[in-house]
Amino acid sequence: VIVTLTLAHPVITKSAVKLMACRTIAGRPFLDADFNISCDGPMYTVWVKAVAIPMIILFTFGVPFAYALAMYRHVLNKTLHDHRDIYGFFFSGFRKEIWWFELWNTLRKSLFTIAAVLFAPAGVRMQTWGALSLLLFFLAVFSVTKPYEQDYLNRLERNALSINIVTLLFGLGLFTNSQAGEQKSDLFAICITISIVFLNVAFVLNVLQTLYKYSQYCKCKKENEEEISTENKEKKTRKRNNQSVLVVPASSSVVTEELHLLTSYKLQQNIRSAMQQKLKQKKNTVKTVEEIEKNHEVDRNNRKKRLERRQTERRNSV
Repeated sequence: VIVTLTLAHPVITKSAVKLMACRTIAGRPFLDADFNISCDGPMYTVWVKAVAIPMIILFTFGVPFAYALAMYRHVLNKTLHDHRDIYGFFFSGFRKEIWWFELWNTLRKSLFTIAAVLFAPAGVRMQTWGALSLLLFFLAVFSVTKPYEQDYLNRLERNALSINIVTLLFGLGLFTNSQAGEQKSDLFAICITISIVFLNVAFVLNVLQTLYKYSQYCKCKKENEEEISTENKEKKTRKRNNQSVLVVPASSSVVTEELHLLTSYKLQQNIRSAMQQKLKQKKNTVKTVEEIEKNHEVDRNNRKKRLERRQTERRNSV
């Protein structure tokens, strides 16, 4: 339910705002979604008061506010992580004190949708101005909070917001240049277009680099490759050790001394391993003897108790 409401949030908000957006034609306001409906008529007021405003209040702002209150209650009781199966979609990946950021993201998308729909009748320049104002505000909030636990995610989203702002500024410049008439500059348009393409391609490459460097799948693949390479190296060294043949000349005394040392070292290792095995066997035998004695004592005590019971029964019978 939480995922469905979160994904449907911008769509339902856009539908509600479209019932309110008006466009002026020939001095009269008409509904931007349907020019047959006048914004001065009773039908418009009914749709706005009965559908649009309740949807915006109850759904656009009500759903995030309700989830924020529910989560804040658990934050005060320090039991939010105990309800990860319910609210984990909202706070997973964020810092503990920034548990609300996914709800802010949901509200941010809705605000962006509202600005795009309401400023559409005013023209492209007003739409771009509204989007730039919101993006600058979103970038300021993000730079202050730094919500993600990993720094590379904070850098990635900050770069994304910055690229959006620069792209909108360049796009506004392109639109203004296209409306300039005789003063239109083709060179300016080409430079702006190349800059937009270059910045967005650079951001995509940054995303791919981050994915390759920090993705769990790539990490597992790298670890498997490292394990395979280490196993291959160990196999090669074993083969070399098995295939290596020592050639000892009869006259070289140094080599013979090294061989004697190696053989003595191997003998010491064999003696130590044999002594350790004997000690283990002795420990095991001692344990078995102790267990037998304990069992014997238990059995003897049980027999004594049985005899005492029989004697008491006989005396009572007499």
